[in-house]
Amino acid sequence: IGAHYSPHVSQLNGALLAKYRQVLNDETMKKLKATKPSASLKRTKKNHIPEVQYDALSIANYQLPSCNDLVYDPNRDRVQRLSLELFDDPDEFETRTPDEWLQLPQPIQAKALWCINHQWVWLECHVLSYDPQSSLYQIQFTDCQNATGDSFCKHVRRLSVCFDAEDETRFFQRRQMCERLREEAKAYRRYRMLIDGQDASKFAPPRRDILQGILHVLMKGTRQMINIVNMRQSFI
Repeated sequence: IGAHYSPHVSQLNGALLAKYRQVLNDETMKKLKATKPSASLKRTKKNHIPEVQYDALSIANYQLPSCNDLVYDPNRDRVQRLSLELFDDPDEFETRTPDEWLQLPQPIQAKALWCINHQWVWLECHVLSYDPQSSLYQIQFTDCQNATGDSFCKHVRRLSVCFDAEDETRFFQRRQMCERLREEAKAYRRYRMLIDGQDASKFAPPRRDILQGILHVLMKGTRQMINIVNMRQSFI
């Protein structure tokens, strides 16, 4: 899941809801079966945590397809597969161990990322367990159901779940730092891939006078270092 993170997390808005009005055709309605109206999501300006607002077109009002029906972009390149957790600094931002998070009063309230029509939104969920081998939390969305009518569960990484008991502002600062570092890494990798893809035979080698100038500078610096070392040894 972490490999599919978007650097720009978006919430449900008017434009996205307008798209839902276009895609809710006969074929889609077979998979998205309306249930009882429930709370939808709206981004807050302060910390991007969704707040409750009723909307008839909320994704929370529909049963979601099974995991096998979820489609992600298969054409992602290597640069886009960088996991956000690779740039995380738990020592600076993490306040509890996974076991300490699981010791919170049950049910453990949180919000987790969910991809809707290629847009990432935060939905209410309960944290069920943690797998130390995969470093994944198992969560259960409170307002979503799969095709069989059961509550939808999935495994997510730490940066995809925001506990209600933690500082939301600090959590999103943590994500923003990781997103910025990942963008820098992606830019550097794109640059390296561009350089490596060039045909070296199309570039002329440096002129002889340029190489001699570089060698002269290196030799001059080496002689200066030798003189400094000799002067220091003379005072010993």
